[in-house]
Amino acid sequence: MQLPQIIFVGIKPHERNDEYTPWPTASLVPGGRDFGGGAKAYLQTLVDQIKPYIDQTTYRTLPEKENTAIAGCSLGGLVSIYAFYEHAEIFGKSALISASFWYGSFVEFIRSKSLPALDHQMYIYAGELEGIYKKTIQSQMVSKTKEAHHVLLEKGFVPANLRLETDLLGTHDSFFFSIRFIAAMKWLFGEACIQTDEPLR
Repeated sequence: MQLPQIIFVGIKPHERNDEYTPWPTASLVPGGRDFGGGAKAYLQTLVDQIKPYIDQTTYRTLPEKENTAIAGCSLGGLVSIYAFYEHAEIFGKSALISASFWYGSFVEFIRSKSLPALDHQMYIYAGELEGIYKKTIQSQMVSKTKEAHHVLLEKGFVPANLRLETDLLGTHDSFFFSIRFIAAMKWLFGEACIQTDEPLR
């Protein structure tokens, strides 16, 4: 068995440019839609409503943070690392697949903050070809990801708990997202399958 049984909860956003961004930022292109910066409210909904509902119904959950991960791709990866800073007491693991580290001073945000927890496990992935044809700050996709990884280590993130993977042929699309999501789950959950003598709820 490569993985223990895992409950996946997929949340379809109403507007990912708003719900997955930590603060408002202007559109990257003239006439485009601005980013709303509603991540704090989105995460509060996860913590106050969605996770309690999952834990308190008939789902067989292990609700502690060490058994709880948040994961996403692109802006979904951005909001997943933001969740680490906002709710480290809830999410003990995170998977950041091609996360939008280019977003409005986010690396500077990481640099300015103390780590909210030292026992967090974080998987980061970026394809080396992501952003290569972009004319905006998205062209810095890969360099910003590697810079964020470096800053996290500088701030004291436990090296064994922080994994960075890249792919020389990786592009920003669902083909690579799906492959790396599986790799992330295996790294976060597969090497130490959850053992308990108590019946699962």
